[in-house]
Amino acid sequence: MKTIQRQLGIMFILPILGMMPTATHAQEPEKTTSVLQSIDAAEKSLRSQQPREALRALDVVESLEPQNPWLWYYRGAAYAQLHNPHRAVDMFDTGLQKLHELGDPDPTLAKLISHARRETRRQFFFLSWQLGLAHDSNATYEGGGQTGDFISGTSDNVVASTLRMEYAPTVTATEKFTIGARAGGSLHFRIEEFDYQQYGGFFKYDRTLSDRWKLTLLYDYDIDYLERQSFLSNHTLSPSLTYYWPQTHNHWRPTETTFEYRLEFRDFLFPISKALDRDGIAHTASFTQRFSFPLADESKSGSLTLGYQFASIATQGTEFDRLTHDFLIGLELPLLDWRDPKKYLVIPDKALTAHINAQWQIADYRESSIIDRDGDERHDLITAMGVVLSQLLVDDPNDGELFLHLIFNWSDSESNVRTSDRSSPFTYDKTVAGFQIQWRF
Repeated sequence: MKTIQRQLGIMFILPILGMMPTATHAQEPEKTTSVLQSIDAAEKSLRSQQPREALRALDVVESLEPQNPWLWYYRGAAYAQLHNPHRAVDMFDTGLQKLHELGDPDPTLAKLISHARRETRRQFFFLSWQLGLAHDSNATYEGGGQTGDFISGTSDNVVASTLRMEYAPTVTATEKFTIGARAGGSLHFRIEEFDYQQYGGFFKYDRTLSDRWKLTLLYDYDIDYLERQSFLSNHTLSPSLTYYWPQTHNHWRPTETTFEYRLEFRDFLFPISKALDRDGIAHTASFTQRFSFPLADESKSGSLTLGYQFASIATQGTEFDRLTHDFLIGLELPLLDWRDPKKYLVIPDKALTAHINAQWQIADYRESSIIDRDGDERHDLITAMGVVLSQLLVDDPNDGELFLHLIFNWSDSESNVRTSDRSSPFTYDKTVAGFQIQWRF
C-alpha cells in the first residue's frame, strides 16, 4: 500500500482548507505510474485554468482506475471551472461514493471533496437564516400630521429574523438565471406599532460578455408591513455592468468595478395628505470600485470598497421630491493572530472578520418645505457608520456554516428645517447595538 500526498490550491474551491490530503493506491507499477502522471497533468491544467485539458488527462485515469476517488474530485474541479456546477456536484458525489466503497480510507480527502461540493453547490442553491437581538436607542416616530414626522427619541429592544433562498436552474459559462425569495421582520418589546415585516423576491440574469465584462439584469419586488398593515410596495429594475480587473501581484490592486442604474416604483400603502404623498419614481445611478490587499499571511486578503450614488426622487406630492448624493466606504478585514498570522484571533482555525462601513448622504429637496416655518427648501446631511464582527463558529460541509455577528450602528441626520415649536424635525441621532446568529447552507 503506497500513500501519495499532493499540494492543492488549484482553484477557488481548494484554498479553503490549505492542507495536504492523501489518497491510497495499490496497483502494478506501470499502471500506477500512468495514473499518477495523468493526475499530475490534470492538476497542472487546472492550475493553468485549462479544464478541458484536465478532463482529457482524467479520461486516461478512468480507463485504468475508475474507482480512484481523486479522478472524480479533479473531474468535479474541472466542471466547476467550466461553469457547470450541476455536473461538478455529480462528480464530487461520485468521488465520495467511491471513497465509501473503498472503506473510507482517507478522511482528509473526503473532507476536501465535501467542502468543494458545498462551495460549488452554492453557485446554484443557497439558503441563509438570520436571527438577532438588538437595542435601538431611537426606535419610534411621533406622527406630526401636516407638520411632518418628528423623532420622539424612545428606545426599545428588537428581535429580528430574515430567511433568504436563491436557486439558479440555469448556469453555463456565459449565462446564469437566478430566482430568489426572502422573508423577514422585527418585533419590538414595547412599541408594537413599529413591528415590521418584509416579503420579497427577485429574478436575476447574468451574462458574461468577455473574460473581463459581465452584464446583470435584476428585477426585485418587496412589500413591507408596519403593525401588520400594508406600508410600502416597491418594484425595482436594475441593470449593471461589472469589469473584473486582471490579477496581479501588487500589494494593492483593483478587483472589480461596477456601474449600476436602478429604477424604483414606490407605492406607499397608507392614506396621507396630497402634499406629503410619497408615491413616485426614483432614478439611481451608482459607481463602485473594489480593491484587494494582502495580509501578513499572504493566503488571506482584505478588501476596500469605495462608492458613489446619485438619486433623483420624484413624488406625487411636493414635500419629498429631492436629489441625493451618497458617498460610501467599506472595509473587510480578516483579524489574524499577530503571533501567528496563519491563525485567526479568538478561534485559531475559524475565520474572524471585521466589516466597517461609512456613508454620507447629502439630500437637497426641490420644493419649499411646508414643514419649515419660513418655507425654506430643505437640506439634509445624513451620516451613518457601522461595525460588524463576524466569527465563524461551525463549518460543516454537509450541514453548513454557523456565524456569530456582533453589530454596532450609529447614524446622525442634520437638517436646516425649523418649526415654530421645535428647533428641527429631523435631528436623528440613533445607535443600534446587538448580536445575530446566521446559518448558511
